[in-house]
Amino acid sequence: PNPATNVVQLTRKTNKLASILIIDIYGRTLFSDSTLDKKTNLDVSNLITGFYTIVVIEGNEFSQMRLSVIK
Repeated sequence: PNPATNVVQLTRKTNKLASILIIDIYGRTLFSDSTLDKKTNLDVSNLITGFYTIVVIEGNEFSQMRLSVIK
């Protein structure tokens, strides 16, 4: 995964309603939001150095990607 410090830009193919979650390695949800936008900026400046999972849920479909935060 590409490392991030303050902001991660998330780009989706559709503008359907989506829930976006950031989950830590212990399974705790640290961020949760909903959006209709194809491009979303996620503020990760409050996260400590480590690995996280970004989960995007659109209807019955979901995708996930790794996030590395470096301070």
